[in-house]
Amino acid sequence: MKKLIDFYSNTNQFINDAIDRIIVEIHLKKQKDGYKKFMLSGCEPGVGTTTLAISIAISMANAGWKTILIDGDLRKISRYKRLNQEVEIGLSDFLLGECLYHQAVYDTNYKNLFYIPSGGRAVNPISLLCSSNMDELMDQLYKEYDYIILDMPSITTSVDPNVMANKMDGIILVSEYAKTERRSVRESRDVLYKSGGNIIGIILNKIDTSEFGHIMKNFDYYKNQRYVSKRTKSKAKLVSKINK
Repeated sequence: MKKLIDFYSNTNQFINDAIDRIIVEIHLKKQKDGYKKFMLSGCEPGVGTTTLAISIAISMANAGWKTILIDGDLRKISRYKRLNQEVEIGLSDFLLGECLYHQAVYDTNYKNLFYIPSGGRAVNPISLLCSSNMDELMDQLYKEYDYIILDMPSITTSVDPNVMANKMDGIILVSEYAKTERRSVRESRDVLYKSGGNIIGIILNKIDTSEFGHIMKNFDYYKNQRYVSKRTKSKAKLVSKINK
């Protein structure tokens, strides 16, 4: 029996609010343009791309959409993975022709969410990502799932995202607040454009709570209802003046 992949759920209100906004934008792209296949890639390593990909996939599944998350980092060995330490079969095995499609797809602890790990061993992925097996896999997933989320390594660490760029409906770049340089963002954008990629947005990740509150100044409207209180007081004053 295959291992059940246990995804962690984020309980931070601010992060979940930000994820909800991303989900809305992605869903609107599907409604308008029919987009289903999305790739996330960092402008630099360590910007939190995998965490975002997991959170987005969970939110989509919770909304009732049949979603599959794919770990596209075939270069990193499994003991350095967050989810793949005990997984022996995955994407690389299917692309090498060493397993069947259904053997590479894993159930998770979320209804509607499925997962394809990178595989049990690190490989040089260029020929595999360019193969007919990869095209076959994407065609099969497109038929079976509402959304496909592909988590790829950063643009600056490998050319792997370039290979997948024109196979996806939309690309989301990930940068880190106050750390990722504008030059890295521009270079990542230019590289993907040259590869035929369709960049639909850039996520500014790892913003602290105070900065998030400054950018989204009304983010806590439903938490403390401060605007309701203000409006109630104003109305009371107005009634008082009329009565006089």
